[in-house]
Amino acid sequence: MASGTSSYFLAIGGAIFISAIAFLLHSTNYGSFYKSEFILRFRSENSSGEPGYSSALNKYAKTSTILHMEPSGDGKTTLLTFDIVLKKDIDPTIFSSEISAVESVSEVALVASKHDADY
Repeated sequence: MASGTSSYFLAIGGAIFISAIAFLLHSTNYGSFYKSEFILRFRSENSSGEPGYSSALNKYAKTSTILHMEPSGDGKTTLLTFDIVLKKDIDPTIFSSEISAVESVSEVALVASKHDADY
């Protein structure tokens, strides 16, 4: 509309302003319900003290929120489900192999959920 009235400076300035706002909203993921990257599911042996997997979670994950805990029938293991947001430039295969290498952890499954899982 501004270019139709020969106000080219106003048209270009408005387009740049609106583009900057759109880029800012996109980069901050504004308006999304919940930002999640991965769902991590594994079985851990019950033990006293700090669990062995917590050091790997602290090393690679920006945030980790437990979603589900399910004890086994014999009470020796627990099936854990976490919502994981990895730190910047962390390869998920390295993260999953480090979690798998923990002695008390088995049955590791890492599901990418950035656009797939709604819960």
